[in-house]
Amino acid sequence: MADFAIQRGVATIADTASTVTITAGSEYTAPASVTAGFIRLVGTHNTSNQNSVGANVNANDAMAYVSNPGNITTSIDFARYDVTGALAVSWEIIEYVGSDGGANEFIVRGVGALEVTGTDASGTTGAVSNVATDADVVPWLTGQGPGANAVRNGFFYLVWNSGADTITGTRTVVISSSATFSWAAVEFTGSNWTVETVTLHTIGTAGATETETLSTAVTVTRAFLHVSYNLAGDVNDDGVMVWLSDTDEVSYLTQAGATTGAVIAAYCISNSQTDGTPLLVARYTDTTNFTGTTFDQTVTAVTLAETSVEEFTCTTDQTTASACAQIVTGRLETTTNIEMWRSRNLGTVSFRLATVGWPTVAAGGGGGRTMGALAGRGGLAGRGGLAGIGGGIAGRTMTKIGNLWVPSPQLQGA
Repeated sequence: MADFAIQRGVATIADTASTVTITAGSEYTAPASVTAGFIRLVGTHNTSNQNSVGANVNANDAMAYVSNPGNITTSIDFARYDVTGALAVSWEIIEYVGSDGGANEFIVRGVGALEVTGTDASGTTGAVSNVATDADVVPWLTGQGPGANAVRNGFFYLVWNSGADTITGTRTVVISSSATFSWAAVEFTGSNWTVETVTLHTIGTAGATETETLSTAVTVTRAFLHVSYNLAGDVNDDGVMVWLSDTDEVSYLTQAGATTGAVIAAYCISNSQTDGTPLLVARYTDTTNFTGTTFDQTVTAVTLAETSVEEFTCTTDQTTASACAQIVTGRLETTTNIEMWRSRNLGTVSFRLATVGWPTVAAGGGGGRTMGALAGRGGLAGRGGLAGIGGGIAGRTMTKIGNLWVPSPQLQGA
């Protein structure tokens, strides 16, 4: 039995509506508890975007968040501030279903949605309870959206405040307007996990790759980043590509001509397990002008019920002001394809993303709950030797291609 269950879907907020509800038992299987799993939006800015052609889309129509994440065992509402146009929201639920106290366990210590009002540049959550080790907590940005047509107003970076056990989200204020971010405080309690808080990085030179150094080297195929950031400007400033570029290095890249000063928060999550089914991270990068509004990225075959999309970031070279044309939303559509969309095909988008195959301990190693609630998830019988991904990943060699490490042989788009 697998240690993790990943569910996904696309929910549509209808034109003239500001919310849509997905219900446990029909659109998804309820996690065992609110501490076992969390839901988040899948996109380059941890938010959503409309899939439409032609007309400009306002930020308060296109960007959404999870308004009631603590209700995950019953139903979930996705919300935006305005009501114009249909909005396709891509979501994933990541749930730990292994043994209590298992080596790959995480525990969701708290979830919520916080509104920051007026000209306030930041907001801080209430204290999260029952945290055992501050250094093991990742403040997961699960969605975000502004109350006005100002993209920068709605982009936050999140930091975990050790000791206080709170999360602070910080944005760039363009006009006086509310914005909301949804969040999950996820503590990686299992002995196989290590979390490193990467030094906050401020973009200093547009168009040049900048780096931060990890204090502890990781295996790049068994580690991934969770990333959030605010923005310093508009148009081609509206994006930063962030990726784990070496065993001890995180890289950052904006478009040439972008306004400097964007601040990026990154958390590196690594797993030491090499037997059983290890964590398996494969990275991809490409540049596209999105023929129409969609683009398909081919990936090496994955197990859908155990794989999520992470490290999803992008930049664009557009020079015409157009709110949200630079936000890319995506979903793992099949075992070998990620479908992406945006509201307008202005300018060329460069993106990076990773597929993360979550780990399962070896047989007899304490992984895999036996519970009736797992029936109906589908495909949780294990990866079965990782067919299509590469059996026997333990000890597998890696190849460095440019500034990316990938499992041999070379992956498409790396």
